[in-house]
Amino acid sequence: FVLAGRLDLAEEHLRAGLDVERDRSFGHANELRLAAILLSQDHTDLDEAHELLEAADQSRGSMLDNDAWRIAVARARLHHRQGDHAAASQHATAALRLFSDDRPQPARHQDVGPIAADPATVAEMKQLADNR
Repeated sequence: FVLAGRLDLAEEHLRAGLDVERDRSFGHANELRLAAILLSQDHTDLDEAHELLEAADQSRGSMLDNDAWRIAVARARLHHRQGDHAAASQHATAALRLFSDDRPQPARHQDVGPIAADPATVAEMKQLADNR
């Protein structure tokens, strides 16, 4: 739904996925996906996005760099939307640090953990990092 530009349906399905996963021992990073969708919309309740990012951070355990990147990017965007430019800069800098040191995790599995970042997101993080 996200690729088709149907963020309303993506949001609906991610919320349903979170309901199914509640009190289960597994997850599919739906908190992070939903937070990213909410942050891409102007009318978003930023408190909910913050809570979802907290839950994503807590549930990831031994986090791979690609997940840490996505959380740092979302946190940078959240703080920017909240007007906290220092915090946005801090998270954007953390995201860029991860991106610059990107490598598979573990090293013997080349397709596990690498960061898939589009040039526009990298440019956005550079701008936020410089905007203290």
